[in-house]
Amino acid sequence: MKPFSAIALLCFAVLFVYAAGAQEESSWEVQALNQVLPGTAVGGVGYDPATRLWSGTNGVYVKYGKVTMTADAAVVSLQTGEAVADGHVRIESGDGLWVGDHITYNFKTRQMTSEQFRTGRSPVFAGGSGLTADVTNHTYTATNAYVTTDDWADPAYKIRASRVRIIPG
Repeated sequence: MKPFSAIALLCFAVLFVYAAGAQEESSWEVQALNQVLPGTAVGGVGYDPATRLWSGTNGVYVKYGKVTMTADAAVVSLQTGEAVADGHVRIESGDGLWVGDHITYNFKTRQMTSEQFRTGRSPVFAGGSGLTADVTNHTYTATNAYVTTDDWADPAYKIRASRVRIIPG
């Protein structure tokens, strides 16, 4: 093979890999929860082209990349990535789990705010009455929080603190 042809082939291969990686943007999946978990209540999901928002009630399932969210109701902007979810909200990312009754979460920036919440993975769990994210250093700050080793809604043993910084693993 001529040196020029080898260089051209190498450049083409690099550009192909780069283009393939650039096209691997995460895709959205928004549907009624009963479509994912048969036997749950029949939910309704709809898209409004005027506002460019998805909304769902009576059980909603949202997936973007490797993050999934389920809730009783949610409104999701595919453009900004922001979701406002209410009722039995669960956000799973890798082996991390966040649970609350009202969570605002941005699938693209991973920014989250919540009122009552629980999170953790064995052997440490946490909960509190307020949660905010700092996307610059990838941490969350919980207020009126507790840390425990019990994976229960009402742990027997809690260490309480007015503020706790949570660093997702």
